Amino acid sequence: MRPFLPAVEGGELKRVSASQIELFNAQDNPDSGCQRKWYLNKVLRKPIPSGKAAEAGSASHKNIEDYLRGKPVTLVPIEAELLRFMPKPLDPHNRPEVEFEMPVPDCTLIGKIDVLNDSGKWIDNEGVSRPSFANEVEILDWKFTGNVQARAETPKSLATDLAMNVYGKHAAENDVEWIRLSHAYSQTKNGKKALKVSTLVHRDQVEEYFSLKVLPLIGEMRKAARITDFHDIPANRGACFSFGQRCPFYDECQTGPVEMFGDFLHVQGDSTVSLLSAMLPKSLPPPPASSTFPENPSIALGAEASSSPTAAAAPPEVTAPSIASSGILPPDAPPADPVLATVGTEGQFHTDASGQLYRFKKGQWSFAGAQDKQDYEAERLATTPNKALNDLIDQGGAEIIPIKRGRGRPPKIKSEAVPSNDGSATPPPTRETGLSVVETASATTEAAVQGVTVPRTAPVDAAIISHKPSGVELYIRAVTSLPSKPIEVYAQAIAEKLAAVCGQPGQDIRVSKHASLTYGSWKGALATAIRQYPPDKGLYTLMSRGEFYDVVGDTISEFADHVVRGVA
Repeated sequence: MRPFLPAVEGGELKRVSASQIELFNAQDNPDSGCQRKWYLNKVLRKPIPSGKAAEAGSASHKNIEDYLRGKPVTLVPIEAELLRFMPKPLDPHNRPEVEFEMPVPDCTLIGKIDVLNDSGKWIDNEGVSRPSFANEVEILDWKFTGNVQARAETPKSLATDLAMNVYGKHAAENDVEWIRLSHAYSQTKNGKKALKVSTLVHRDQVEEYFSLKVLPLIGEMRKAARITDFHDIPANRGACFSFGQRCPFYDECQTGPVEMFGDFLHVQGDSTVSLLSAMLPKSLPPPPASSTFPENPSIALGAEASSSPTAAAAPPEVTAPSIASSGILPPDAPPADPVLATVGTEGQFHTDASGQLYRFKKGQWSFAGAQDKQDYEAERLATTPNKALNDLIDQGGAEIIPIKRGRGRPPKIKSEAVPSNDGSATPPPTRETGLSVVETASATTEAAVQGVTVPRTAPVDAAIISHKPSGVELYIRAVTSLPSKPIEVYAQAIAEKLAAVCGQPGQDIRVSKHASLTYGSWKGALATAIRQYPPDKGLYTLMSRGEFYDVVGDTISEFADHVVRGVA
């Protein structure tokens, strides 16, 4: 174990970790990050007491480490829930608690990885071992939380997680090309539940994130460490009670001049309401969207009025106070965002010119927190569910038949035949799939494989591309004595075609940076391409495993005349 050494010595930052950076980074962590808290803890060396949850998490990490090192240990239920994600004990290619040090400008970056896996395979959420890419490693982090569903990262957010990218940077230093970032979650309250979230990134992505995000933050921390008065370090008022606990420095933090006058100035998070706003009647209507405000207000408390000619100019007409008045702005401050100067609707999102996400809550605009960002992503996906699909369609000209979806019980569908152009009757859409296309085979077709009856299922995307009877039969990990062709050849060809359509010929679509393919969007784009360009009529087998081939098999199953799935 690495001996304890202070992070800051003599006002100079010597050692920094991912957890330190996350604490310092209040902009991306508005619910828990605070630069002043970091300063008090690391520069002034005031301890932060460990809460019960943190102590329990540390104990569980130690228990799992001992188990993987082959020591006799009894796993408690929340640890045992993670067994399906754990490698075998004493596996030399799955090393637990790997400590590392990396030199960065003027200091050292330190860290500890829960499990570093270079075995050539990884375990998915179902506990199934899957092959890795050549020259790939997995970084696995154990997580214990009271609510897995609310706290778990998504594959997309995991790819931009600061700590995981710091660990990925260490892996990239060892000439690794592909890095799989994985979180394994265990729920500590309200029943047992385990979940593994994983995403694959290229070392270039990690290098870019590290250069553009991590190193600038370390530079800011280095400057902050040289400041002598902690009151000069910005405090994040939105993190005083993060995770339901009062900050241990709360009382000490309130002693500065700004904090002492905080109640008088009505300081609320990142927003300071002016004295004029406080004195005006509460019954004033909110300002209209077209209200204009001075970009650089000149307000000085306790200072003499400026004698410049501009000071004598008539003040701008104010129709109503701003909910988020900027107060005193520096000369080089960017122009104020006009949307943030208006009253929004509760829960409304807004992204400014710099890309910062805001949300209107409790009568004011504030930085979006972690839960807000999840809500925003869910809302964005709900309103534009077919972005990757539409990007492909714009270039390929596919025909789309949208399927409306809503909450609650699906609407009843009349079991009446629909007359076609030639006078014959075609079967109606089925309730099970909601397809508005003609099915050429019954949705209840069954196939007996090794004595096990497997019903045919047809997973449906948010939009279905219409097709004619396919004449395709597919055996998924099942053996047939009939003449057949491997569907893998077709799958590779369609993936190459998809990459070419997206302007990246020869690129692996799973790691492409194209907007239609990145962060898992390649799955929907691949399914769309398969529906648009289905395989020729014939009997096919699919024996390969992995996310890529799962998408291929599930998509072809939607329109295949006959599907047989093996039990293996």
